[in-house]
Amino acid sequence: MNNHWHTNYRAEQEGKTVFRFYLVPRDGGFDPIGTTQLAQIYCQPLIAVPSRDGALNPSPVILSEKRVVVTARKPSEDKKGEIIRLYNPSNQSFSTKIEWKNKTPKNLWMSNAGEEPIQKVSGQIEIPANSLVTIRADF
Repeated sequence: MNNHWHTNYRAEQEGKTVFRFYLVPRDGGFDPIGTTQLAQIYCQPLIAVPSRDGALNPSPVILSEKRVVVTARKPSEDKKGEIIRLYNPSNQSFSTKIEWKNKTPKNLWMSNAGEEPIQKVSGQIEIPANSLVTIRADF
């Protein structure tokens, strides 16, 4: 590890570095979908949220294809919508539909990294193999 950027920064990192590994026994071959889901369990801690009247508050976003993983859900930078990033960890393409529990977006868009709407989406969203897709939901 270094910070060698050909600038005036020191080309080293001081201090201790901690690495954590999880070894999981498996039967059969490599499963990219199961591995990605397991990695999310270990790397993303549970977040406690208040509920109303003791009722559970499940995620407002449900995907029809369980082999696609939601890696991010956040308000858009312009505060006019929501950004959802979908990841397909497998070697084959999948289509999924996003279902909203609490509110229905006016429009869904394929988006770029700058959160700009590129192409309107309706129905199924195609996620290519080993790819990440950014969706913008305008409310």
